[in-house]
Amino acid sequence: MFAVLHRLKQAADEATEEDLEAMLRDVGILRDVVLLIGRMITILAREVPDYLKANKAEMLPALFSVGRFVMWADLSLRRNGYADAINASPPKVLEQLRSEFDTKLEQELSAASPQFGRAMTTAATIFENDLAQLENQLTTT
Repeated sequence: MFAVLHRLKQAADEATEEDLEAMLRDVGILRDVVLLIGRMITILAREVPDYLKANKAEMLPALFSVGRFVMWADLSLRRNGYADAINASPPKVLEQLRSEFDTKLEQELSAASPQFGRAMTTAATIFENDLAQLENQLTTT
């Protein structure tokens, strides 16, 4: 694992100005993809209780770590001959998401929100009960 991370960081350290510009374009596209998916999730999760929703401030360190890894991976993949695939795929994904995220999908997500909220609440309750049961078993043995 550390060898892979070292090689990813090495690709970043040895990147040219052109490599960095291409990576920044890719990160911009990925940002747009994530924002669009986030918008979909926000609509779907409207009825999820607040205590089950992720705290954005707590998520930022993990997001920045993932972002750093994505940048290193992008540079490394480009360096290892995958530039054409990277240049073609992310823009297609973004274009498809934009074309499919229309008013109809937004209405469908909104209509599914109450059911999704109930399902998340039920899942959280089951998880909490199972966790309490496991904790009880560990403390009594």
